[in-house]
Amino acid sequence: MSNEIMKDYLKEKTKLKSTIIGVGNAGNQFVNAAFAEGHENVFAINTSERDLSDVNLNQNIPAFLVGDEARGAGQNRQKAKELFQYNGRQLFAIPRFQEFVQTADIVYVTGSTDGGSGSGIAPELVKLLTMIYPNKIIIYYGSLPKISTPAANSHKNMIECLNEINTLKVPYMLADLS
Repeated sequence: MSNEIMKDYLKEKTKLKSTIIGVGNAGNQFVNAAFAEGHENVFAINTSERDLSDVNLNQNIPAFLVGDEARGAGQNRQKAKELFQYNGRQLFAIPRFQEFVQTADIVYVTGSTDGGSGSGIAPELVKLLTMIYPNKIIIYYGSLPKISTPAANSHKNMIECLNEINTLKVPYMLADLS
């Protein structure tokens, strides 16, 4: 075998397969950008039907609407958690979602740490994923609120979200997008 053929062979055999699950508006923007860059294993989750519309999200991205209201959580983490309690487990019955998670070596769950849907649902989703797939690498990727964000609720949401993620003992990455 030539060196080039060997390099290509090894590159293909050692490639890790990843799935990105975007939760809330920020998470959905992240998966939309990843999809535009050619990442096919992406999934969008939101409490807002508008955020999942084709205006905001490529319609080729599979999506799941949490809850029964479709109006979003309005930066209310508790409301997002309640909506996820309503039908969140149904997500795990969706064949495409199952396939994306089961075939991945690494599952990234991404969302905002300061909003409602992302900061409320992402920790719950990470918890369920680690319980259902204990041998899977689950990584939380959260975006931090902008320093200029005046709302004290944003910073409260961030602290609560990160405390929950920290108790799950999963690797996490945080992005400062200010």
